[in-house]
Amino acid sequence: MLFLTFQSSASSQFGETTGGVSKFYFDAVVFSSGIGSGARIDFYVLVPFQSLRFEKTNNVFASKYALEFIFLDSTGNKVLSKIVEKKIIAKDYYISQGGDGSFDYTQKIFELPPGEYKVKIKLIDKLNDNTYERSRTITVLDFNKYGFSLSGILLVSSIEEVNG
Repeated sequence: MLFLTFQSSASSQFGETTGGVSKFYFDAVVFSSGIGSGARIDFYVLVPFQSLRFEKTNNVFASKYALEFIFLDSTGNKVLSKIVEKKIIAKDYYISQGGDGSFDYTQKIFELPPGEYKVKIKLIDKLNDNTYERSRTITVLDFNKYGFSLSGILLVSSIEEVNG
């Protein structure tokens, strides 16, 4: 039997809200890495265009932002940190303001040993220096320790294979 629960609150763990509008959303799914006792954590981050500042450049609207992933162990020590720089282009002002619901999507994969981690993700808008932060606790199991174990559940709407 499988039970799924969803939070309907606008300030759920998946996005930060300012004035009732979410600035970004993220989710993390833990999988067995298949190598040793570590695990693979897949992060999925969605940034709505209306969360970012765009500037007009050569008949298009451009935005730059960074995502910073910070992993803290159970004692609060930083064990891993990674910054991903992003640049996005919108063909007109309407789209840059979120008029058609456009968003930028990032998937980032990390491998970590078993343990409990606090994960912080910061969205840094490079054009206006605004920073938004979300965090949550993630438990990485030692999948080899159990005779039967199950990775996190990932719901998808489509699958695309890239390089195997």
